[in-house]
Amino acid sequence: MYEKPTYEELEKRILELEKAEFARENVLTELDEVEDHYHLIYKSILEAVLVADVNRRIINCNPAFTDLFGYAPNEIMGKPTRCIYETEEESKKIGNKIKENIDGHGFFIATQYKKKSGQVFPGEENIHYIKNSHGKVTGLIGSIRDITERRQKEEALRKSEMRYRLLADNVSDVIWTMDADQRFTYVSPSIVKLLGYTPEEALQSSLKNILTPESYEKVVEVITKAIVTENEHRTLSDVTRNLEVEHIRKDGGKIYVEITTSFVRNEDGLFSGFIGISRDITKRKQIEEQRDKSILDLQQALSEVKKLSGLLPICSYCKKIRDDKGYWNQIEKYIHEHSDVKFSHGICQECAKKHYPELNLYDD
Repeated sequence: MYEKPTYEELEKRILELEKAEFARENVLTELDEVEDHYHLIYKSILEAVLVADVNRRIINCNPAFTDLFGYAPNEIMGKPTRCIYETEEESKKIGNKIKENIDGHGFFIATQYKKKSGQVFPGEENIHYIKNSHGKVTGLIGSIRDITERRQKEEALRKSEMRYRLLADNVSDVIWTMDADQRFTYVSPSIVKLLGYTPEEALQSSLKNILTPESYEKVVEVITKAIVTENEHRTLSDVTRNLEVEHIRKDGGKIYVEITTSFVRNEDGLFSGFIGISRDITKRKQIEEQRDKSILDLQQALSEVKKLSGLLPICSYCKKIRDDKGYWNQIEKYIHEHSDVKFSHGICQECAKKHYPELNLYDD
């Protein structure tokens, strides 16, 4: 049997309803604020964003989409998403991807896009599913980024790397890079001719194994000074260093090598390794050593050579020569002392007739 509520009960219920209505209004206000907030983000995001239904028909897009593709919102609404891809095949490929990942949160894909003008460009797209409270997919949202500039930079970098690799792989000198721990990180193929190692073998070798002990100490001293300078002053000299070292070939032979090396910095400007060029100077060293030996031999020979020069006082009668001390000496004695000439005595025809006429040493 229905009991009529008391005045107090009615007043209590009215108060509860008022509170509930106030709470509902607060929730609606908050929802509006959240919606406005996300709408602002949606409009301000730099990437092109589009929203599509489950049939992949566009139902919304942001200003960045209009800027990228050239479609005004009223031109693109209701159109199938295939209109923004370069080919029908690209659109089908993405459609298949959507079906394959429909139970997931979304996926990332790179493909070719087409603007309203017909211009094609490379892009990346993040596609996410819009689901209702029951987990059923009700639409799609995709954010698209134009990667034309990045692709151009990547292609330029690839071509640059290819040119430098071609140069490094074909130059007769050995080009190499090394990290701060003295481990090779790259060695050009010309290492085969220089030391007999393949590039792969060289990468596994250490400086200590391919340098003579004296040369290794010299190189380590340069490296140590560079690192100490870097640690103490935080400034690394950009001066290129030239070193002449003696290498040990794979077959055990030794060759002289000129190393031209510079320091390498990382993106923070700190010392991270070395880059260098090694050139075989064995023949040059041999020529230099032969030249030095020849110079020494010539200097030795010149030191032993005595020469006569200047004005010599000689007696008109006896032909004696006066030395620098004022003494008169026999001509053969003076010449012997001032040169390397040795005398063998004989007698000329006139003197023989004059002094030994009876001997008839010379016939008429």
